[in-house]
Amino acid sequence: MFYHKKVTKGKIIAMDKKEIFPQNGTLIFFGDIFGGRYGENRHQIIDYKYEKTQEIYRIHFNEGETCTIYNPKEIEYDREVFIIKDASRIIWEWYYYGREKTASNLNSLDYKKIDTLSVSLKRSGNLAINSGITTFEINNQPALKFY
Repeated sequence: MFYHKKVTKGKIIAMDKKEIFPQNGTLIFFGDIFGGRYGENRHQIIDYKYEKTQEIYRIHFNEGETCTIYNPKEIEYDREVFIIKDASRIIWEWYYYGREKTASNLNSLDYKKIDTLSVSLKRSGNLAINSGITTFEINNQPALKFY
């Protein structure tokens, strides 16, 4: 059993990323695993920033990916997992892996919380097979889980 430390948004900006984020991990947004299955896509955080005036966290990853979290609430972490229990919106942006990092190769997943039970998802970019907006239930899943 892991001991999760709870931290406020203001305190986390002063902490070293090595203290709060696992070395690398899989990303799960509202219960939706990026890449389809746990462990298929491993990501490494290189930097993060909290923009207090807009209530936004931006987390930057080693392959040029960016995760933008709007109105994050209830942050928990330990050496194995980083969790944001709730957020109003999360945008995950990444470049088509193995290709040049150009605007035409940029993809995104835009999750917007509709209510306490559901989220809308809009896919954009050249990998957006199911373009348009889909809705799914979150079943008490945290907004972001990185482990």
